[in-house]
Amino acid sequence: MDILEFLRIKKSKKVIERDEYNLGQKIEDFLDWYLNNIVEFTHLTDWAKDEEKNKIRYFIEKMAVWYELRYPDYEIDKLLSGDYWEQDVNEVMFRNNELLKDVVEDNEMLELLNWNEFYSTNAFVRSLPVYEREYLKKPRYPKNMHINYQSPEFKFSSYRSLSLCIDNEGKVKNDDRRYLSFDTTLYIGNNEFNLVGMHIKDVLKLLKDNGLKPWTGSIYEVETIIQNYENDKYFKEELLNCILYRIILRGRQGYGAKRGYLFAKEFALNLDIPMIYGMDNSIRGIKELYNTYLKDNGNKDLMGIVDYFLEDKENPRQMMRVEDFVKSVNYWTDEEQELGQRLVNLLSIRRDMLDSSFLEREKFKEEQVRELAKREKIEQQRLQRRLARVKRNEEIRAKNRLKMNK
Repeated sequence: MDILEFLRIKKSKKVIERDEYNLGQKIEDFLDWYLNNIVEFTHLTDWAKDEEKNKIRYFIEKMAVWYELRYPDYEIDKLLSGDYWEQDVNEVMFRNNELLKDVVEDNEMLELLNWNEFYSTNAFVRSLPVYEREYLKKPRYPKNMHINYQSPEFKFSSYRSLSLCIDNEGKVKNDDRRYLSFDTTLYIGNNEFNLVGMHIKDVLKLLKDNGLKPWTGSIYEVETIIQNYENDKYFKEELLNCILYRIILRGRQGYGAKRGYLFAKEFALNLDIPMIYGMDNSIRGIKELYNTYLKDNGNKDLMGIVDYFLEDKENPRQMMRVEDFVKSVNYWTDEEQELGQRLVNLLSIRRDMLDSSFLEREKFKEEQVRELAKREKIEQQRLQRRLARVKRNEEIRAKNRLKMNK
């Protein structure tokens, strides 16, 4: 990297406030949200509510520790940094585990065990107590919902009921069970509206926009279900994000971003998050991590924090583009070395081809010169023979003229 590129990258850095990206504070904000929006509406005592909040805190820590056990430091170096000389996790956990060999009589069985399968996500989740497994459960709408409504032109008529079959995401769907009858069409005057594929929130809006008055109790029930679903969805998303934050904090600059990247990829989280906190060019294999991120359709213009774990409370943090950070790391990865060697080999082959073609062209020119010289010699010989024949013919004519004169 030349001096102009270095100055451009240095100038592109952005200064931010230190608390703006504080991971610990993000976890505390989520726990406060959980207490105020989920636990607060239960009939628990204040002490019990605090205990519910602490359960989430302990669960976040448990998940972070589990991921450290699942992916030890040396395994992460092998997966993301290309350090294939590192220890093999199966050998450490099973084959070379002397404590385990003392317990298991059949050591051949240890050769068949695979750590990633033995301590997989499914295995870990099955080992959790029921209430903790509920934390990771995908939010769902109830299968059936009913809305009672009344048309404004029939003030004294009874309320009508709209019975809907709902999928997990809250959209109306058809139901082929013959013993149950669900509405898929709403009739308003001379108009009919197909409800299949429409979200329950849009069904409520459709009723209100067309002057149909849903019963207050029915509206409250449906809106409560919608709000509960939104809360459950936000809870699971932010819970996984907080586990990711804790993994990054526990691994710090060495392995936080690397292990966090694996977690984000496995649980379909935002891959940008670990990249924001991993910019430290003193970490071994950090360039390979960011190259992997870019290969996974990462954002080269993403702004990350430089040296997030550097304890410098007086100076503000600096931010940097991913592409600029990768350029600033002053070593070649194994892949880059391989690509560089391939380029050198390609240029060498091209040079040899050029040299070969030059020699061939010179050889062709020489052959052309020899061929021309040969043709010129043949033409000269033909000309000489022709001149000789003409000379002989002239001599014969001269002799014949002399004889005639005598």
